[in-house]
Amino acid sequence: MQHLQLDNTFWQFALALYGKAGVAEILLALQDEHGLDINLILYLAWLGESRIRIDEKALQPVLS
Repeated sequence: MQHLQLDNTFWQFALALYGKAGVAEILLALQDEHGLDINLILYLAWLGESRIRIDEKALQPVLS
């Protein structure tokens, strides 16, 4: 089993955003009603907040 380092900027961002009032409920509704991936949504939000550009080719491994 791979050990995950949970002390990184993405993880801290994801915890903070998910913990804001109403965010968890919205993300869970998107997951349940539309089959969206909460982790992917949080990752893309972090990329945007961090002003990191990523193209579709780079996203292919996480979209598969």
